[in-house]
Amino acid sequence: MTTETEKLRIHFIYSVAILLSLLILVATDRWTNEPNFTAYLTNAATMTSLVLALVAIIYSFIANDGLSKSLGNISIVSEDVKQSKEQISKYLDLTTSSAELARDNANAMHAFSSDVNSTLQALDTALKAVASRTDALSGAITAIPTRLDQLENNVMVAAKLFGEKAQVPPRTGALEGIGTEAAQQFLEVSSLTANLLSYACVLANKTSKILSIEAFCEAADSNIPQWFSGYLTCMHAADLITVDRIKNARYREFTVTMVHPVLEQRAKSYFVDYVKRTFRDQKDQSDTWLARLTKVEHLFE
Repeated sequence: MTTETEKLRIHFIYSVAILLSLLILVATDRWTNEPNFTAYLTNAATMTSLVLALVAIIYSFIANDGLSKSLGNISIVSEDVKQSKEQISKYLDLTTSSAELARDNANAMHAFSSDVNSTLQALDTALKAVASRTDALSGAITAIPTRLDQLENNVMVAAKLFGEKAQVPPRTGALEGIGTEAAQQFLEVSSLTANLLSYACVLANKTSKILSIEAFCEAADSNIPQWFSGYLTCMHAADLITVDRIKNARYREFTVTMVHPVLEQRAKSYFVDYVKRTFRDQKDQSDTWLARLTKVEHLFE
Protein backbone atom coordinates (compact mmCIF):
# COMPACT_ATOMS: atom_id res chain seq x y z
CA MET A 1 0.00 0.00 0.00
CA THR A 2 2.80 2.39 0.85
CA THR A 3 4.66 1.60 -2.38
CA GLU A 4 1.59 2.44 -4.56
CA THR A 5 1.13 5.77 -2.77
CA GLU A 6 4.77 6.66 -3.35
CA LYS A 7 4.44 5.89 -7.07
CA LEU A 8 1.30 8.06 -7.40
CA ARG A 9 3.02 10.92 -5.57
CA ILE A 10 6.03 10.78 -7.89
CA HIS A 11 3.81 10.69 -10.99
CA PHE A 12 1.78 13.64 -9.69
CA ILE A 13 4.90 15.71 -9.04
CA TYR A 14 6.47 15.31 -12.45
CA SER A 15 3.07 15.71 -14.17
CA VAL A 16 2.54 19.06 -12.42
CA ALA A 17 6.09 20.06 -13.31
CA ILE A 18 5.48 19.26 -16.99
CA LEU A 19 2.18 21.20 -16.98
CA LEU A 20 3.81 24.21 -15.36
CA SER A 21 6.61 24.09 -17.89
CA LEU A 22 4.12 23.94 -20.78
CA LEU A 23 2.10 26.78 -19.25
CA ILE A 24 5.21 28.94 -19.01
CA LEU A 25 6.22 28.13 -22.59
CA VAL A 26 2.73 28.94 -23.93
CA ALA A 27 2.54 32.17 -21.95
CA THR A 28 5.97 33.18 -23.13
CA ASP A 29 5.10 32.43 -26.75
CA ARG A 30 1.80 34.37 -26.61
CA TRP A 31 2.82 37.34 -24.54
CA THR A 32 6.44 37.98 -25.57
CA ASN A 33 5.43 40.11 -28.58
CA GLU A 34 3.11 42.27 -26.48
CA PRO A 35 4.45 45.85 -26.02
CA ASN A 36 3.57 45.88 -22.30
CA PHE A 37 4.82 42.37 -21.51
CA THR A 38 7.47 43.67 -19.14
CA ALA A 39 4.92 45.68 -17.21
CA TYR A 40 2.61 42.70 -17.05
CA LEU A 41 5.49 40.52 -15.85
CA THR A 42 6.44 43.07 -13.23
CA ASN A 43 2.84 43.32 -12.03
CA ALA A 44 2.54 39.54 -11.95
CA ALA A 45 5.78 39.25 -10.00
CA THR A 46 4.58 41.98 -7.59
CA MET A 47 1.24 40.25 -7.06
CA THR A 48 2.97 36.95 -6.63
CA SER A 49 5.33 38.50 -4.06
CA LEU A 50 2.39 40.04 -2.19
CA VAL A 51 0.50 36.75 -2.20
CA LEU A 52 3.60 34.90 -1.03
CA ALA A 53 4.23 37.55 1.65
CA LEU A 54 0.63 37.25 2.85
CA VAL A 55 0.94 33.47 2.89
CA ALA A 56 4.21 33.79 4.80
CA ILE A 57 2.57 36.11 7.35
CA ILE A 58 -0.36 33.77 7.83
CA TYR A 59 1.97 30.78 8.08
CA SER A 60 4.17 32.61 10.60
CA PHE A 61 1.13 33.48 12.70
CA ILE A 62 -0.07 29.91 12.68
CA ALA A 63 3.43 28.60 13.34
CA ASN A 64 3.98 31.03 16.23
CA ASP A 65 0.64 30.07 17.74
CA GLY A 66 1.54 26.39 17.51
CA LEU A 67 4.98 27.16 18.91
CA SER A 68 3.42 29.03 21.86
CA LYS A 69 1.14 26.11 22.55
CA SER A 70 4.09 23.75 22.27
CA LEU A 71 6.12 25.88 24.69
CA GLY A 72 3.17 25.94 27.09
CA ASN A 73 2.89 22.18 26.89
CA ILE A 74 6.65 21.88 27.38
CA SER A 75 6.41 24.12 30.46
CA ILE A 76 3.58 21.98 31.91
CA VAL A 77 5.50 18.80 31.19
CA SER A 78 8.61 20.34 32.75
CA GLU A 79 6.65 21.18 35.91
CA ASP A 80 5.26 17.64 36.04
CA VAL A 81 8.76 16.26 35.60
CA LYS A 82 9.99 18.52 38.41
CA GLN A 83 7.22 17.32 40.74
CA SER A 84 7.94 13.72 39.76
CA LYS A 85 11.61 14.30 40.54
CA GLU A 86 10.74 15.68 43.99
CA GLN A 87 8.46 12.71 44.70
CA ILE A 88 11.14 10.30 43.55
CA SER A 89 13.63 12.08 45.85
CA LYS A 90 11.23 11.67 48.78
CA TYR A 91 10.75 8.00 47.95
CA LEU A 92 14.51 7.56 47.77
CA ASP A 93 14.92 9.22 51.18
CA LEU A 94 12.18 7.02 52.64
CA THR A 95 13.78 3.95 51.09
CA THR A 96 17.14 4.90 52.56
CA SER A 97 15.60 5.47 55.99
CA SER A 98 13.74 2.16 55.76
CA ALA A 99 16.93 0.36 54.81
CA GLU A 100 18.79 1.91 57.76
CA LEU A 101 15.92 1.07 60.11
CA ALA A 102 15.83 -2.50 58.82
CA ARG A 103 19.58 -2.77 59.37
CA ASP A 104 19.24 -1.42 62.92
CA ASN A 105 16.38 -3.85 63.60
CA ALA A 106 18.46 -6.71 62.27
CA ASN A 107 21.36 -5.72 64.55
CA ALA A 108 18.99 -5.39 67.52
CA MET A 109 17.44 -8.78 66.74
CA HIS A 110 20.91 -10.32 66.54
CA ALA A 111 21.83 -8.82 69.92
CA PHE A 112 18.51 -9.96 71.39
CA SER A 113 19.08 -13.47 70.05
CA SER A 114 22.51 -13.50 71.68
CA ASP A 115 20.99 -12.35 75.00
CA VAL A 116 18.27 -15.01 74.75
CA ASN A 117 20.88 -17.66 74.03
CA SER A 118 22.93 -16.56 77.05
CA THR A 119 19.80 -16.50 79.22
CA LEU A 120 18.80 -19.98 78.07
CA GLN A 121 22.26 -21.28 78.87
CA ALA A 122 22.13 -19.69 82.32
CA LEU A 123 18.63 -21.10 82.84
CA ASP A 124 19.82 -24.56 81.83
CA THR A 125 22.66 -24.30 84.35
CA ALA A 126 20.25 -23.12 87.05
CA LEU A 127 17.82 -25.95 86.29
CA LYS A 128 20.62 -28.47 86.56
CA ALA A 129 21.63 -26.98 89.90
CA VAL A 130 18.01 -27.06 91.11
CA ALA A 131 17.68 -30.67 90.02
CA SER A 132 20.88 -31.55 91.88
CA ARG A 133 19.72 -29.84 95.05
CA THR A 134 16.28 -31.41 94.75
CA ASP A 135 17.88 -34.83 94.56
CA ALA A 136 19.96 -34.00 97.64
CA LEU A 137 16.88 -32.84 99.57
CA SER A 138 14.92 -35.89 98.43
CA GLY A 139 17.71 -38.12 99.67
CA ALA A 140 17.73 -36.34 103.03
CA ILE A 141 13.94 -36.64 103.41
CA THR A 142 14.04 -40.29 102.33
CA ALA A 143 16.61 -41.01 105.02
CA ILE A 144 14.32 -39.66 107.78
CA PRO A 145 12.30 -42.88 108.34
CA THR A 146 15.50 -44.92 108.44
CA ARG A 147 17.01 -42.58 111.02
CA LEU A 148 13.84 -42.69 113.09
CA ASP A 149 13.94 -46.48 113.05
CA GLN A 150 17.60 -46.42 114.03
CA LEU A 151 16.86 -44.00 116.88
CA GLU A 152 13.98 -46.16 118.11
CA ASN A 153 16.14 -49.30 117.94
CA ASN A 154 18.91 -47.57 119.88
CA VAL A 155 16.44 -46.53 122.56
CA MET A 156 15.07 -50.08 122.74
CA VAL A 157 18.58 -51.54 123.08
CA ALA A 158 19.51 -49.03 125.75
CA ALA A 159 16.32 -49.81 127.67
CA LYS A 160 17.04 -53.52 127.59
CA LEU A 161 20.60 -52.96 128.78
CA PHE A 162 19.43 -50.89 131.76
CA GLY A 163 16.32 -52.99 132.44
CA GLU A 164 13.99 -50.12 131.72
CA LYS A 165 10.86 -49.90 129.57
CA ALA A 166 11.61 -48.62 126.15
CA GLN A 167 10.11 -45.22 125.38
CA VAL A 168 10.27 -43.18 122.19
CA PRO A 169 11.54 -39.71 123.04
CA PRO A 170 9.04 -36.90 122.44
CA ARG A 171 9.38 -34.75 119.33
CA THR A 172 10.78 -31.47 120.60
CA GLY A 173 12.65 -29.91 117.70
CA ALA A 174 14.49 -30.34 114.42
CA LEU A 175 15.88 -33.79 113.91
CA GLU A 176 19.57 -34.29 113.40
CA GLY A 177 18.91 -35.50 109.83
CA ILE A 178 17.51 -32.10 108.77
CA GLY A 179 20.56 -29.97 109.22
CA THR A 180 21.30 -26.40 108.21
CA GLU A 181 22.38 -27.31 104.69
CA ALA A 182 19.27 -29.42 104.00
CA ALA A 183 16.97 -26.69 105.34
CA GLN A 184 18.73 -24.12 103.15
CA GLN A 185 18.31 -26.41 100.14
CA PHE A 186 14.63 -26.68 101.00
CA LEU A 187 14.28 -22.88 100.66
CA GLU A 188 16.21 -22.82 97.40
CA VAL A 189 14.23 -25.56 95.63
CA SER A 190 10.80 -24.40 96.81
CA SER A 191 8.59 -22.11 94.73
CA LEU A 192 8.05 -18.48 95.72
CA THR A 193 4.55 -19.22 97.00
CA ALA A 194 5.93 -22.12 99.05
CA ASN A 195 8.58 -19.76 100.48
CA LEU A 196 5.75 -17.41 101.45
CA LEU A 197 4.04 -20.30 103.26
CA SER A 198 7.30 -21.07 105.11
CA TYR A 199 7.51 -17.45 106.22
CA ALA A 200 3.85 -17.58 107.30
CA CYS A 201 4.73 -20.57 109.49
CA VAL A 202 7.55 -18.53 111.05
CA LEU A 203 5.17 -15.63 111.78
CA ALA A 204 2.48 -17.96 113.16
CA ASN A 205 5.01 -19.58 115.51
CA LYS A 206 6.47 -16.24 116.58
CA THR A 207 3.12 -14.56 117.25
CA SER A 208 1.35 -17.75 118.52
CA LYS A 209 -1.48 -17.01 116.11
CA ILE A 210 -3.48 -19.51 114.04
CA LEU A 211 -2.33 -20.17 110.47
CA SER A 212 -5.44 -20.18 108.25
CA ILE A 213 -4.82 -21.67 104.81
CA GLU A 214 -7.82 -19.82 103.33
CA ALA A 215 -6.55 -16.47 104.63
CA PHE A 216 -3.07 -17.28 103.36
CA CYS A 217 -4.44 -18.14 99.87
CA GLU A 218 -6.21 -14.78 99.75
CA ALA A 219 -3.06 -12.90 100.77
CA ALA A 220 -0.88 -14.84 98.32
CA ASP A 221 -3.36 -14.46 95.41
CA SER A 222 -3.64 -18.25 95.09
CA ASN A 223 -6.56 -20.66 95.07
CA ILE A 224 -5.11 -24.07 95.87
CA PRO A 225 -5.76 -24.57 99.62
CA GLN A 226 -5.53 -28.37 99.29
CA TRP A 227 -2.00 -28.06 97.92
CA PHE A 228 -0.90 -25.78 100.77
CA SER A 229 -2.40 -28.13 103.35
CA GLY A 230 -0.48 -31.02 101.81
CA TYR A 231 2.68 -28.90 101.71
CA LEU A 232 2.35 -28.15 105.42
CA THR A 233 1.97 -31.89 106.07
CA CYS A 234 5.15 -32.60 104.09
CA MET A 235 7.07 -29.92 106.01
CA HIS A 236 5.79 -31.45 109.24
CA ALA A 237 6.84 -34.93 108.10
CA ALA A 238 10.31 -33.59 107.18
CA ASP A 239 10.49 -32.06 110.68
CA LEU A 240 11.01 -28.59 109.26
CA ILE A 241 7.99 -27.46 111.29
CA THR A 242 5.59 -28.95 113.82
CA VAL A 243 1.93 -28.18 113.28
CA ASP A 244 -1.32 -29.26 114.91
CA ARG A 245 -4.56 -29.01 113.00
CA ILE A 246 -7.37 -27.43 114.92
CA LYS A 247 -10.21 -29.92 115.12
CA ASN A 248 -13.77 -28.97 114.29
CA ALA A 249 -12.52 -25.73 112.67
CA ARG A 250 -14.60 -24.30 109.88
CA TYR A 251 -11.55 -23.81 107.67
CA ARG A 252 -8.11 -25.40 107.37
CA GLU A 253 -6.48 -23.89 110.46
CA PHE A 254 -3.23 -24.90 112.15
CA THR A 255 -1.12 -23.96 115.13
CA VAL A 256 2.63 -23.92 114.50
CA THR A 257 4.53 -25.07 117.59
CA MET A 258 8.03 -25.43 116.10
CA VAL A 259 9.97 -23.97 113.17
CA HIS A 260 13.43 -25.02 112.02
CA PRO A 261 16.01 -22.37 112.97
CA VAL A 262 17.12 -21.91 109.34
CA LEU A 263 13.54 -21.15 108.27
CA GLU A 264 13.13 -18.77 111.19
CA GLN A 265 16.30 -16.88 110.30
CA ARG A 266 16.32 -17.05 106.51
CA ALA A 267 12.73 -17.41 105.23
CA LYS A 268 12.01 -13.69 104.77
CA SER A 269 15.50 -12.53 103.76
CA TYR A 270 15.87 -15.34 101.22
CA PHE A 271 12.46 -14.51 99.70
CA VAL A 272 13.20 -10.76 99.43
CA ASP A 273 16.72 -11.29 98.03
CA TYR A 274 15.48 -13.81 95.46
CA VAL A 275 12.66 -11.54 94.27
CA LYS A 276 14.93 -8.50 93.91
CA ARG A 277 17.63 -10.52 92.17
CA THR A 278 15.35 -12.42 89.80
CA PHE A 279 12.99 -9.58 88.89
CA ARG A 280 15.44 -6.66 88.92
CA ASP A 281 14.46 -5.83 85.32
CA GLN A 282 10.74 -6.57 85.86
CA LYS A 283 9.49 -4.03 88.39
CA ASP A 284 5.85 -5.12 88.07
CA GLN A 285 6.67 -8.71 89.06
CA SER A 286 8.91 -7.57 91.91
CA ASP A 287 6.25 -5.22 93.29
CA THR A 288 3.61 -7.96 93.03
CA TRP A 289 5.59 -10.49 95.08
CA LEU A 290 6.66 -7.93 97.69
CA ALA A 291 3.02 -6.82 98.03
CA ARG A 292 2.02 -10.44 98.67
CA LEU A 293 4.72 -10.63 101.34
CA THR A 294 3.27 -7.53 103.02
CA LYS A 295 -0.25 -9.03 102.95
CA VAL A 296 1.03 -12.22 104.60
CA GLU A 297 2.70 -10.14 107.34
CA HIS A 298 -0.57 -8.28 107.94
CA LEU A 299 -2.25 -11.61 108.74
CA PHE A 300 -0.14 -11.92 111.92
CA GLU A 301 -0.03 -8.32 113.10
